[in-house]
Amino acid sequence: MEKTKGSFVAVVRRIGSKYLKAPRHGDMGAVPVMTSAANFATYFRPFPKHQGRFVSFGSTRMQSTTAEGPYSMVRKQKKVGLRALQKAHLKGTKITMLTAYDCTMGKLAADSGVDIVLVGDSVANVRLGYDSTVEVTMEEMLMVTRGVRRGLDAYCGTGSVPLLVGDMPFGAYMTVKDALHNATRLLKDGKADVVKLEGGNKKAVETARALVEAGIGVMGHVGLTPQTHVSLGGYRQQGVRAESALQLLREAQALQEAGCFAIVFECVPAEVAAFVTSQLHTPTIGIGAGSGTSGQVLVCDDMLGASGAAVPSFVKKYADLGPITQGAIREYVKEVKQGSFPAPEHSKHMSEKELRRLHGLAGVEIDVPVSTGAAPEVPAVAKATCNADGSYQRTHSRRMGGKAALAGAAAVSVGMVLAHSEEPGPGHARVVHTVADIRTAVADAKRSGKKVGFVPTMGHLHEGHLQLIDAAAKDCDVVVVSIFVNPSQFAAHEDFEQYPRHLDADVGALNLQGKTHLVFAPSAVDMYPKDPRALTLSTAVVPRAVVGAPEDAQRPHFFTGVATVCSKLFNIVQPDAVFFGQKDAVQCVVIRNLIEDLSMPIEFNVVPTARASDGLALSSRNAYLTPDQRARAPVVHRALRAGELQLRAGNGSVSAEKVTAAVREVLESENYVKVQYVDIAGFRDMKSVDTVSVVNAGGVRPESPVIISVGLTMGEGDQTVRLIDNIVVQ
Repeated sequence: MEKTKGSFVAVVRRIGSKYLKAPRHGDMGAVPVMTSAANFATYFRPFPKHQGRFVSFGSTRMQSTTAEGPYSMVRKQKKVGLRALQKAHLKGTKITMLTAYDCTMGKLAADSGVDIVLVGDSVANVRLGYDSTVEVTMEEMLMVTRGVRRGLDAYCGTGSVPLLVGDMPFGAYMTVKDALHNATRLLKDGKADVVKLEGGNKKAVETARALVEAGIGVMGHVGLTPQTHVSLGGYRQQGVRAESALQLLREAQALQEAGCFAIVFECVPAEVAAFVTSQLHTPTIGIGAGSGTSGQVLVCDDMLGASGAAVPSFVKKYADLGPITQGAIREYVKEVKQGSFPAPEHSKHMSEKELRRLHGLAGVEIDVPVSTGAAPEVPAVAKATCNADGSYQRTHSRRMGGKAALAGAAAVSVGMVLAHSEEPGPGHARVVHTVADIRTAVADAKRSGKKVGFVPTMGHLHEGHLQLIDAAAKDCDVVVVSIFVNPSQFAAHEDFEQYPRHLDADVGALNLQGKTHLVFAPSAVDMYPKDPRALTLSTAVVPRAVVGAPEDAQRPHFFTGVATVCSKLFNIVQPDAVFFGQKDAVQCVVIRNLIEDLSMPIEFNVVPTARASDGLALSSRNAYLTPDQRARAPVVHRALRAGELQLRAGNGSVSAEKVTAAVREVLESENYVKVQYVDIAGFRDMKSVDTVSVVNAGGVRPESPVIISVGLTMGEGDQTVRLIDNIVVQ
């Protein structure tokens, strides 16, 4: 049977001292039937030795072709193999693994030099919206794994294609028979190279051994095993006590003995992971297990900040795509609704002649603008009929105004679409880094009579920040945003160095929102030239009005740092108006007093707290919450609402103690919540009150607005995260 053109594949084989071209498979025939004469002749003479050695023992194969040249060398990509991983472990070279769920991310991972790509069952809650990894099915894992494989196969760089690991979903390896069947499916149907399974108990070890003996590579997984998180007591750190750490060592050794080529350690103390790694000759991959393992793995969506949701505390966000993506989608919705997208450059057009013919063939009447010298916003429109030859016959004309004018302006005319659109926002904020540059830029704006609004931030922007900028854009002509992690707000022992800094991502989010004109991103040296860490400033602004307030008592240095940096920023930027969020209630009091007491000519604006759909106040520190903590965190808002209900249920004079007790009761119903304070204070001064006078005038409310505020920590040990929140009752 003759092969179709291009289907014959040749290889070069060494026969004695010569290299000869031959068919790759015996059923292909001896030589290609449809090829060039020059290529045909190469099957009847020895292949050049230097090329033959390279093709036979290197990384290329020869493929028959009808191209001009007689030979076409097609490169076969090298793959990261198990021996390469073992060598890296023995040499101390760190191994990189990334969890991916689709073709695009697979290709990006390969292009970036990742060693291993894991198609994790975490796709269940990361991409498929399930509550846990338990719900994902084998069919779904196969589909996702195939997609990632296609991405890896698209790689054509000079490096090696990453090893593809397919995660065995819950229920796929309950018995050894099931495990063998489903692992085979992952390799044959999912195109994975090897598989991963969770657990280090006797049953898991026996399953791993059976798979290895069947010739299937197995990656083990101990520590926090998400498929069995319920039996482990939730998503919490494992191996924190010596006995449980020893058990982890025993499990890892058993998996090593069973033949696992690598073992994942998830959510275990760094010291334990490093110790266990030192006792093994098998590579270890850590996630939330410190730096002492052979390599690291992160979930792609977590490290890219793709969802905009909170990520575990052990994750470093290398980007923050959530706000950027959300901003892009919002801009798309806005432009579609206002008619500015698609613009002419996004459309293909019919020629004028063909458009006239179409109208004539269809025998339809259309509106065509005519020139009358009228103002553009109220155009004159003539009714015209398109004839079969493409000419127009005008039947009557009229003047239009209001919505009809806009409709007329958007009518089809000689192949052109006229669309009404609003003036675009800035879209490309200018970033300045020095005091001199920002002063010059603001001065230029003010000389032209523009009102300047200012939103000071420490970066790591989220939707709450964007709402402040929205408010500033509505009130001002020019919006300035500062991005500066202020060292004077951090005590020597606090997390100043670890605070997230992603200037490029923040500027990208601002540009997508399209409402910021200037970004002021100074260095600590610019702001505090004598003391960049700001631990021993010679001059500082002390906000005495809030000294001793519950929040100030928790961080005695904090509000002095706020007042000091804002004094400097206000002096540098010289804004007409500033915008702060109600979430930081004490900070709002500090800034209001600062502006009033020092007679600064600045309008002070407070924007309501931005919240997630479940009530959690948006904060940069939410990124530190583990998934379990994030699920529990809405209790803070529920507790505040309970306090508000208690207050509104009162009559006459209501005891603050009774209200705070209602708040504490809700908070303390959650495990691992440590309440630092619950307070009721005046809205303008944040002075604590003992009683609240309640009136019934169109509904029960306080006689004067009050704020119920809380400060607390969630978690324990290294997983502790501090949260604050408040609500205004009026």
